[in-house]
Amino acid sequence: MNDFMTEDFLNKNIRVRPLSGVSRADEGKTDIHNKSSNNDPFGNADDDEKFNSMKQIEMDEQRKEAKIKKEDFLKKKALDEEKLAKKRRW
Repeated sequence: MNDFMTEDFLNKNIRVRPLSGVSRADEGKTDIHNKSSNNDPFGNADDDEKFNSMKQIEMDEQRKEAKIKKEDFLKKKALDEEKLAKKRRW
């Protein structure tokens, strides 16, 4: 590791390219976090939106199934109570 740690290496001005690949010397620093999802430099915006929409669809289906199960349970409970009430009358 010490082979390349010379004075020239330590004092060299290292430049880093912006994520977009375009340098903007006159604008100063750019805030990567405030970019819109359409300008995502990594191309993950579409994947994230697709994932979120799929999760939303799954949650909606689970809610519908839960409501149906609840309604079935309440109907069954009401029928059982009716049968029990009829048995007590006899």
